[in-house]
Amino acid sequence: MDLGIRGRTAIVCASSQGLGKACARALAEAGVSLVINGRNRTLLDQTAEEIRQATGADVTPVIADVSTQEGQEALLAACAAPAPPLAVPPSLLPDLRGTWTGTWGGTALTLVVLDQQQATPADGVFLGPWQLLGHQLPSVSGVLTYAVRGEPVSVNVQGRLGDMNGRLTLVIDQVSVNGGQLTLALTDPNRLIGTGASRATWEPQGPVELVRQTTSGPRSSIERGYAAVPR
Repeated sequence: MDLGIRGRTAIVCASSQGLGKACARALAEAGVSLVINGRNRTLLDQTAEEIRQATGADVTPVIADVSTQEGQEALLAACAAPAPPLAVPPSLLPDLRGTWTGTWGGTALTLVVLDQQQATPADGVFLGPWQLLGHQLPSVSGVLTYAVRGEPVSVNVQGRLGDMNGRLTLVIDQVSVNGGQLTLALTDPNRLIGTGASRATWEPQGPVELVRQTTSGPRSSIERGYAAVPR
């Protein structure tokens, strides 16, 4: 039965297990994107992945206490616009591995890129772990560290590399336990500039600038065809 809700987004509270989980699964089967909620990170992530695999729906897990204003704001912020589209970049890319330091909305920020892959499934149709349809983008993984209320927070992150408006762009999702995103353009081999949006008001927001720490000069050059972003 078509409920007429395909393409909409729903917040389902207390949905990591039990009745809430069943409701979230039913909405996903009806074509709804989900923001699910709980207070157990492991259980919530398992539920999100299970629903994604079973239905193909977009599922965003948010750790929050919905009885608090902060928790309510985090859930509403998770219904933000989807990730910006990225086109497949040229086959040869700069090596982004290393330690990048700078600021995010005035807060000290460190990104350590530990690994870079040439092709990782970005979207499409999957049968278990196998991608049947869709396209692949280069990816990076590493650790993002910043301060929240004066305390350092480190998050394991993954990012996608692609072409956006003629510029090589890195998009990093899930930059905190509440979600969020960084969108960064490579302006020269050792500088990333862009913006970041977290899904909680107490976390950093706004402009991001990162410079790679290196003692041996630039590690590689930007491939021909990408324009430098004016400073």
